Amino acid sequence: MLAAVFFTAAGLAGCTTDPTENNFYVRVVNNTHANVTLYDCSGDHCKKQSHPERLRPGATSGPVFASVGDSNPIAVVTTGGRLLGCLPLDFKSVAPGRRVPVSTASSC
Repeated sequence: MLAAVFFTAAGLAGCTTDPTENNFYVRVVNNTHANVTLYDCSGDHCKKQSHPERLRPGATSGPVFASVGDSNPIAVVTTGGRLLGCLPLDFKSVAPGRRVPVSTASSC
């Protein structure tokens, strides 16, 4: 009987875990002197977006999805179409409100 109560309690505890608790939003800050465009990427391919986000120098993006343990890369492209690099958005812990500078873009 005690074992049945333990396993039932353990099972219910698993049901209360929120699968989205490791998801949060960050913002990208254009701390460069150039206009840039941000493209949401996954894996090796950037999604074709009808409205990619454009940032003037000093501007901050709208909320960008991030998740602990998953790299959610953002491609940073100049207005002339040159790829500056990617912001991997690879977090080890939840960091809502984090501001990610464009200047930290690295190779994709």
